[in-house]
Amino acid sequence: MFCSKCGTQVAETAAFCPKCGQAVKQGSAGSSGSHSASSVPVQPTFIKEPAGKEQSNGLKNSFSALDSNKRFKQALPLVLAVLVVVIVLGIGMKAIAGKDGDTSVGTSQSGGKETAADAKRKAKITELIVDESTVLDGEYTNLERIISNGATVTLYGEFPALKTVVMNPDVNNKVGDFVFEYGVTFPALISFEGGVIVTNDFDEEGFCTEAFPAIQTMQFYAKNSEVDEFWKQTLATGLWMQESGLARNVTYEIWHEISDLYGTWTDENNVLALTFQSDGSVRVAESKNIIGVDALMFEEVDEDTLSLKAKASGADLFFGVVSNLISFYMDYELFGDELSVSFNGKEFHLVRE
Repeated sequence: MFCSKCGTQVAETAAFCPKCGQAVKQGSAGSSGSHSASSVPVQPTFIKEPAGKEQSNGLKNSFSALDSNKRFKQALPLVLAVLVVVIVLGIGMKAIAGKDGDTSVGTSQSGGKETAADAKRKAKITELIVDESTVLDGEYTNLERIISNGATVTLYGEFPALKTVVMNPDVNNKVGDFVFEYGVTFPALISFEGGVIVTNDFDEEGFCTEAFPAIQTMQFYAKNSEVDEFWKQTLATGLWMQESGLARNVTYEIWHEISDLYGTWTDENNVLALTFQSDGSVRVAESKNIIGVDALMFEEVDEDTLSLKAKASGADLFFGVVSNLISFYMDYELFGDELSVSFNGKEFHLVRE
């Protein structure tokens, strides 16, 4: 076969002229039968993007992968924390649901519609911790212990299993009251501690003693400023119950500040008057206050003892000696607006003017 352009003889299988490069047209061999076994199949053509764009896409893909991985790592602790919280809450709710014997009450009972499940739960509770003034009904049939953190607890209905009432485990809190309605009895109550028992069923001895047929110990305590008529009546009834053999042990404590002594106290027999002042001085006089001495200073030695001594100038040796000679201790007991003192072998009962 010859080149159509320069006439150079070329091989039958050549695609181009070896001399001039002219494309050689194939002869009839291609039309008379199948393609030659040695013919080269046409390969698909791929358009290659510019090197810069390819590199940009590669970097973009890499940053996307890194960003996705970074977000995952940042979110992982939060996801784990949420899972932990969900698990803990689930366990806690399950524990609360299963722990029917102990619960905390923070507000008064609303008296709204109650479900059968609520009534069933109340019937299983054995201990209540009260943080605010609370009204309880008699549906707590298994309630054995009430602990009030300085709040008033009002009860009505029957509490057949109630054994212990602690009105104030922390003496620094305000002591609350234990209030019950007419006709309520506590057949299992053996110990009452702190606060004041109040009832609308008062008799001449105080509150209704029949309400506590099994009581064994009663302890009342309060700040002196909180000692009122209810408090005195409760204590008086408790002491009467002890004398009558209805209660084994009745005790009481009164806490006071030295400022509770400030003011004038007079003897009920018109014998003595004491005036304690904020500057630490005390005036001792007969009850009509006609003759008085302002030359004494007082100082608290302990909860029930005062030290009284004559005023003296530190620069005056004579008065210093006199001050040491004219000094004595006075025992006292403060109970609301009543003050009992004892000194020089004599006892006086004073009341605040």
